Amino acid sequence: MEDQKYNSHYEEELEIDLGAYARIIWKRKKAISSIVILAIIIALIVSFSLPKVYQSSLIIKPGQLQGKIIEAPSTTIEIFKQPTTLKKLAQELDIPSISKESIKNKFKIIDKGAILEIDGLGNTPTSAQKVANIVGNAILKRYENIFKDIQTTQQLEVDDLKNMIDNLDEEIKPLEKRILTQEKTSSEAQARITVALISSLESKKEQQKSYQRDLIKKQQELASQTFASREEVASDLPASPIKPKKRPILIYGVIMGLFAAIFYAFLAEYVQKIKTQKSP
Repeated sequence: MEDQKYNSHYEEELEIDLGAYARIIWKRKKAISSIVILAIIIALIVSFSLPKVYQSSLIIKPGQLQGKIIEAPSTTIEIFKQPTTLKKLAQELDIPSISKESIKNKFKIIDKGAILEIDGLGNTPTSAQKVANIVGNAILKRYENIFKDIQTTQQLEVDDLKNMIDNLDEEIKPLEKRILTQEKTSSEAQARITVALISSLESKKEQQKSYQRDLIKKQQELASQTFASREEVASDLPASPIKPKKRPILIYGVIMGLFAAIFYAFLAEYVQKIKTQKSP
């Protein structure tokens, strides 16, 4: 019974408080409206005064050698954060003096698994596309150099194997002739020499076969699952900026304006109440 009375009393007080709050807001509605309108105007001024930022994107597919990617995307991203790389990019962008952080903010490289997305940022559509193309070309050039270096190394291995096979061939032919000559003699000493020569010949032929197997394997590796890096999707000329986002700025302005206006209304009411109490 007492609980019911307490709940009923609490609900009455809550209704009174809410009613008082509503009356204060209604009483100060002109001031509240003015503050909200002012906040909206400020938000609009801010959204239109902020510099526009455009974004142009291109997609690169890293090349593969023997089924393995040229370079891990995470490595590429780290390389393009290094001061030396950023300096080169700044030069290509015709920016003679620019801080490391500023040039870093002009592009983003995003790892998307088997592909890389390069986003160029600029104050105009053309400048954004230029940044994307310069960074994309720099990445492609890096991949091309890595691809060539690996291919050169593998080709050298193939050439070395071919040379070793040829060298053994040059050693085998004289041995075969010598064995044929030795077989025509019947002395025991010559027979022992013949056995040694045959053993040496078989060893060299086995070694040659091993090199030939390695050569075939290397040649197959060079030919299998190998392709150069390429641009999958070309950069676009953006039609509209990605920043500033006017709608979120406007919504934020309205919300902040409402908070400020309501705070002002209650503060003004409190000050007026204090003055009323102090007056005789």
